[in-house]
Amino acid sequence: MRTVIRHVDLISVNPEPIFTSQVHLGIEGERIAFVLPADSPEAERRLADFAAQRTISGAGKLAMPGLVNTHTHVGMSILRNYGSDLNLQDWLHTKVFPSEAQLVAEDIHWAGLLEMAEMIRSGTTGFIDMYFFPEEGAANIVSSGLRAKLSHNIIDLTFGPGGVDYQTIFPRFRNFHKEWDGWEGRLKIMALVHSTYLPPLAALRDMGEFIQAEKLAVHTHMHETAIEITDSLQKYGKRPIALAEELGLFSPRTVVAHCVHLDDDDRRILAARGVHVAHCPSSNLKLASGIANLEAMLQAGVNLSLGTDGASSNNNLNMFEELHLAAILQKGAWGDPRLQPASQMLQLATRQAALALEMDPELGTLKEGAPADLILLDTDAAHWVPRNDPIAAVVYTAQGSDVDTVMVAGQILMEGRELKTIDEEQAKWQTRRIAKGILG
Repeated sequence: MRTVIRHVDLISVNPEPIFTSQVHLGIEGERIAFVLPADSPEAERRLADFAAQRTISGAGKLAMPGLVNTHTHVGMSILRNYGSDLNLQDWLHTKVFPSEAQLVAEDIHWAGLLEMAEMIRSGTTGFIDMYFFPEEGAANIVSSGLRAKLSHNIIDLTFGPGGVDYQTIFPRFRNFHKEWDGWEGRLKIMALVHSTYLPPLAALRDMGEFIQAEKLAVHTHMHETAIEITDSLQKYGKRPIALAEELGLFSPRTVVAHCVHLDDDDRRILAARGVHVAHCPSSNLKLASGIANLEAMLQAGVNLSLGTDGASSNNNLNMFEELHLAAILQKGAWGDPRLQPASQMLQLATRQAALALEMDPELGTLKEGAPADLILLDTDAAHWVPRNDPIAAVVYTAQGSDVDTVMVAGQILMEGRELKTIDEEQAKWQTRRIAKGILG
């Protein structure tokens, strides 16, 4: 399929965000064929030679790379708006874990589809996930058209469904990894290590050995709360990040969510190991976990990106909201309006986040030869007028509801705000039914 988006404004991220007014954007197959200034002498000739099979008007639209959510729990919408106003440990142990113990694969299928619809509607084209029944997640990735990196258990999470002795899970993980890792260039598989505080030390050591032997990508939570660090020091004599390094959990293929409470040694370890940190400000604020110091991480050379966390602790998967909050929160928390400027934050939500997916090296930018993962924002609403600085407008003005069109690998997942790959109404009905059955 050859598609042209005509007369559209464009923000590319290569690696810095760059705004270009009025271009013709050509897509052939899964990739961008050209980006041409609409008023260039060769534009009409090139369009004629291209012979597009589909033309999309970009009038009043802004094209940009799709957003990438580097930490979430797809399927957790069943618990959305449940167990609010509790700290993390009370929320997990009194509300989340008992409810999750009742989940079955079909529940994750429907709730997962609903959340993928939510992500598409708000401009997310790729995500990194950690939840139960990843087989359902893989099937939903196939049908939805999104990109994802899915985490699969390698130990028994006894609070969750389907728990078995962790030593028997290793073969199941290998089979799942063999079947799905690299599928169609849109799906990668990671080892799920929930944290250093849930599994016993013997299991953590076995996991570390398995991860190193198999050279696996890892997804984990770390340094989310101050009590987590205090408990680790009392139990192991080490902070969680130091313990994880000793266990061999860190590499450039590791994604660590949160990292709210870091010291200089923590940041040094993360940077030296090339670990990707997923900053989740909404969840950290809602659970009163604290405010991460992004500037200190960036100055230390840590690979930083943004995530929403799950639909129960956020309580949505709107990456535009997360992008906006992350930018303004840092300025207010540290008393400096120059911190985390719009251009830097947009890079964290697109190009930098895309690197954590471990897929195409050009993912997260819009230029000739790059994967055609993009969104079109409708900039005609009152809150966009006047636009003045388009990059600042994306970070401080844009709403998830402004997303008009979404494309992944050249496939249109939504156009004119109409979803093309997911039956949203059925997913909503089924998720309501499931939540009522579990929560009453």
